[in-house]
Amino acid sequence: MVSAFTTALLLTFSSRALAAALLPAVTGVEGVIPSGVVTIGARPTPPPRAPGHIKAALGLGPGPQYVTITITNKGDGAISTSHARAPTAPPMVSGNADPGVIPARGQAEFAVPTGWIGNVAVVPSQFQITGDITLLEANYVIPNGYSYAVADVDVSFVNGISLPATCSCDNAVVTGCNKDLWKLGTCPNNNGQGGCVNPLRSDTSATEAAPFFRPCQHAAWTYVEDGAADAWGACQSGHITCCVGTECAPNPKQSP
Repeated sequence: MVSAFTTALLLTFSSRALAAALLPAVTGVEGVIPSGVVTIGARPTPPPRAPGHIKAALGLGPGPQYVTITITNKGDGAISTSHARAPTAPPMVSGNADPGVIPARGQAEFAVPTGWIGNVAVVPSQFQITGDITLLEANYVIPNGYSYAVADVDVSFVNGISLPATCSCDNAVVTGCNKDLWKLGTCPNNNGQGGCVNPLRSDTSATEAAPFFRPCQHAAWTYVEDGAADAWGACQSGHITCCVGTECAPNPKQSP
C-alpha cells in the first residue's frame, strides 16, 4: 500500500482567466508519483509520429499555452484529491497544491504547461489516500516528430478503484467509466480505505480485466495493456473536464 499521495488539490482559476493571462506560480508543493504506483496515461509514452491525414482527422494542431483540468464531484459526499507529477515534469502553473477536499457538487481546477505529466487520485473523504484507488491521469508533452505538445488523458483503475469517473473534452466523454463496480460485483481485495485492489495491477500479460473490473474495461484503464481507454489527441482544445461519481455522463465504450 502506497501512502505517499498526500498533497490535495483545491483550485479556483477559471478556464477563461487561464486563457486570458499569464498565470501566477503555484503555491504549495506538488507531490511526486510514488514508485509503487502504476501510471498509464501519466507516462511520457506518446504514439509514433502520425501521418498528416491522421493528425487532421484527430483535429491535431498546436494547443494553448496551458491545459486546464477541471475536476467535478457529482457525488453526495466530499472527496479527497491528491496530486502527483513525474519527477522530471514541470509543476502546474496555477492552483493551490495544499491539502484540500472537493465538497459534494463542488469542483476544483488547475492548469499545466507543456511537459507536465501527472495524475490526481480521488477517494471518499472519510478514507486515507492510498495507492489502490482511482487515478485521473494526464500529460501534455511533445511527442517524437511533433513540434507541439499533444494532450493525453485517461481514467485508470489499474492500481484499484475507489470511485467511478469519466473525463470529457468538447462536451464528449473520451475516457473513464461511471459504473458503481462496488454494487455490481464483489471486490476481491478491499483495502479498508475505500479502495479495491486490482489483482492485475502488475500483470503485463493480461488481455482482459479481472471480473470485478470487467464492466469498465476499454473505457477506463482496467489492466496494464488496456490501451483502448486512453484518449490521446482528443483534448487539443486545451480543457479537460473530469467528473467523479455515478451521475457523470457514461462513456460509450463501457458495457451497457
